[in-house]
Amino acid sequence: MTDKKWFIGALVLAVAAFLLVRVAKPSTTGVKDTELNLIPLEFSLEPLKIPTPQVPVAESPELRPVAWQVFSQYRSFLKSHDLEGVRSLSYQTSATCLDPNQRKACYQIMDKVTPVIEAFEESDFTHVYADNKQIVMITDLFNLTEDKDSKQAQALLFFTRTESGEPRILGLRYCFKNKEDTSTSCFIADPSLRDKDKNGWWDQVEALFYK
Repeated sequence: MTDKKWFIGALVLAVAAFLLVRVAKPSTTGVKDTELNLIPLEFSLEPLKIPTPQVPVAESPELRPVAWQVFSQYRSFLKSHDLEGVRSLSYQTSATCLDPNQRKACYQIMDKVTPVIEAFEESDFTHVYADNKQIVMITDLFNLTEDKDSKQAQALLFFTRTESGEPRILGLRYCFKNKEDTSTSCFIADPSLRDKDKNGWWDQVEALFYK
């Protein structure tokens, strides 16, 4: 990220605004994550359990440019209030943005989210995991301040895939952890752990689906 301080500042402001309608649950692990469903574009703060060490898993770096192109175009559509463009690149759409009578509210949500996701660059996402149904791009952990003992953050960008393999935006999750936690990632990549119900959707992907 070109300016992590600016990015975190924008994120904190956006989270504070959305906490007016969504209250964080107490954390039992000392770790919290911020979930940004890019459509409906809402924040939530929930406890996130850091995964235990896992076996090495093959990554899919060849899919990074393809997924990034979709995300980049998605950001452009958000900035220009091109709702049809946003929907064309999204796996799901919120009730607010589906309702023609709430178009102004939908645009306001887009305006709140745009500065938060503008800070990302393709090179920030150093790890990519994928199969024929989903793609997850992950940043390395980074400090929230210049203090080497500060809390750390990690961003996880989730996509589903169409039958032809094209990525569709699902959501963006931010994980925050204490520096003393030795885990290196908030994503469960281990194939034996990431899909506990064996339905083909990784649990952390499926958690972002509308109920």
